[in-house]
Amino acid sequence: MQLLDSAGRSVQPEKELCRGGEGAIFTVAGRSDVLAKLYHQKKDPVKEAKLAVMLGASNDALLRIASWPITTLRLPGSADVVGFLMPRCEGQELHQLYRPGSRKQKFPHADWRFLAQTARNIAAAVATIHATGLVIGDVNQRNVLVARDATVRILDCDSFQVRANGQLLYCPVGVAEFTPPELQNRPFHLTERTPNHDAFGLAILIFQLLFMGWHPYVGRFLADGEMDIARAIAERRFAHGKDSRRRLMEPPPHAVSFESMPPRLISLFEAAFVSDVRPSAQAWCDALDAARAELAVCSVEPMHQYSRHLPECLWCRLEKASGVFFFLGLQGARTGLDVSALWAAIVASTALPYEAPVRPMVTVTAASAPNVVWPRRIVGVLKILGGLALAGWVFTSPEWFPAFLLGVVVLALSPLPGRKEHRRRLEAFQQASAEWHRDYGAAEKAL
Repeated sequence: MQLLDSAGRSVQPEKELCRGGEGAIFTVAGRSDVLAKLYHQKKDPVKEAKLAVMLGASNDALLRIASWPITTLRLPGSADVVGFLMPRCEGQELHQLYRPGSRKQKFPHADWRFLAQTARNIAAAVATIHATGLVIGDVNQRNVLVARDATVRILDCDSFQVRANGQLLYCPVGVAEFTPPELQNRPFHLTERTPNHDAFGLAILIFQLLFMGWHPYVGRFLADGEMDIARAIAERRFAHGKDSRRRLMEPPPHAVSFESMPPRLISLFEAAFVSDVRPSAQAWCDALDAARAELAVCSVEPMHQYSRHLPECLWCRLEKASGVFFFLGLQGARTGLDVSALWAAIVASTALPYEAPVRPMVTVTAASAPNVVWPRRIVGVLKILGGLALAGWVFTSPEWFPAFLLGVVVLALSPLPGRKEHRRRLEAFQQASAEWHRDYGAAEKAL
């Protein structure tokens, strides 16, 4: 597909990198500094109006912190916008950093200071966007890209809420787990968002970074039934803080203690999740800068950094209680072990060919046996007829009753044809079964 940018220069989309509900992202031939986003729907007046506003608001600060549009794309001979170019950025989605498991692979050297720095950079990016008069709307963990130096990029900028010629162009998408209580179950494409609404989603991202991935509304519900995240948000059941039990919630087991955070951060989290007037992005920047300046380093593990107001290392206590190591640690580095190089070698290694184990076979030889089915049936029929005949005789001649009883006993005790053969076959089966289990079990232990 051959496209033209707003200056009439040729743009050739090349390799598709990913695809979403609105469009797909492509590399551009001959350009390593940009990516192209192409919409599935060829003509979208709302998108065109949004892109025009965003191009007019573009500046160096926005281009540094967001996948900001730098030019529109059109088909040759057409005025319809089909997509745009944006700066190319590298990194991982935010959830890869705040979850301990993926963090130890994607960010092996990240400690709590790194997490706090990333949270601060996200807050600064949101503050920069709000300064332009725009509202993000769809704040969630997949719309933030984190680099190895803790710098961030905000993605999916063309879904922002903007005003064009006095008309409000809504953000049509959102994620319930990051939507404030007052907007739960509201249609996003008809709902006006504000910076105060963005502040709710921002506070959740910061909470997840500092609390090892836990969502602030996830906890133990103290009443009957289940409590999902969207419902907990709508009912304002923040699971932490001194009043959490009054909200019928308790923190999840082995979670980072809410009280272990610096007091200033505790106040901001309570304001964000209990009040309707939430801390601004700039307030979070200031508080996180202060928190990073007041960190103590554990004497046992340098990766363990915690607020100086605590009497002991928070992470040592948590790891001992839960058995989970939240950070990769530098103990191996002291012995000269390069964890990143080791992991790269493991990933690049050639797997050994798989050889299926050989198990011994147990052979059982079938022996021919006489047909005893029909003789057994004939004897059974004769028993029934004999019993009926005796019964008739007894009822017509009661003096023969003792003889009747004797006949019944004799018939009941008489052996059926084939009983000896049946016993022989059963014994053979049991012996073969025992041999098979013995040999198979020995093979399993050897393997």
